[in-house]
Amino acid sequence: MKSSLSQVKKLNVQEQIYQQLRENIFSQQWLPGDKIPSENELSQIFNASRVSIRGAIQKLIAQGFLESKQGEGTFVRTLTIEHAFGSLMTLISLSKRNILQVLQYRKMIEVGIAEMIIDNCTEKDIVYLRNNLEEMVSSKNNYDHAADMDLQFHLYLSKMSGNDLVVHINSIIFEIYQSVMHEVKQKVGAEAGDFYHKRIIDSIEQKNRIELRKNIEEHLDWTIEKIKEAEII
Repeated sequence: MKSSLSQVKKLNVQEQIYQQLRENIFSQQWLPGDKIPSENELSQIFNASRVSIRGAIQKLIAQGFLESKQGEGTFVRTLTIEHAFGSLMTLISLSKRNILQVLQYRKMIEVGIAEMIIDNCTEKDIVYLRNNLEEMVSSKNNYDHAADMDLQFHLYLSKMSGNDLVVHINSIIFEIYQSVMHEVKQKVGAEAGDFYHKRIIDSIEQKNRIELRKNIEEHLDWTIEKIKEAEII
């Protein structure tokens, strides 16, 4: 029992150090290109073992926030927008609570971009969405494929906004959500997705902004309630 408690305590110390080092980067206390203190120096600063320091640093290196240069030390990396979004993959866990938060996020964004979707819509977009719906309907017995079609439908709506930021963030969010979406389809069925997707397409084609926002909101509200009812994760 002692060794188990000791291991938990050690991991907690390492996590606390990791959080503080990451905060130094995010708050720009350490700027891109800066060399961070050595393991010995950090060990003294945090009054912690070098093992805990090394573990925290290695986690930040793995996530791409730091880079180690042989014989020189460890430096803060220059982060691109794409890299920063990619780091979400390591920072977001698939707990039930976070799945619901992802859906709540999607609701805010997809309702918010409804007008841009209609403004940017082309006949080619309508054809894509209807083909996607047709394939999803025909995949009722293949929940994994139906789930993939469902996510592709919503990701395509993001692309129709014409906003690169929305597309980048949603691509990462949807990649995180994809593995869970397969279970969602099995638990709640595919019929509701078929129903709401058709209504969404119709409102886009009719350029009805109010109906589009309403349909997107109702679709995601329904999904949120079903996930709350189901034992997912």
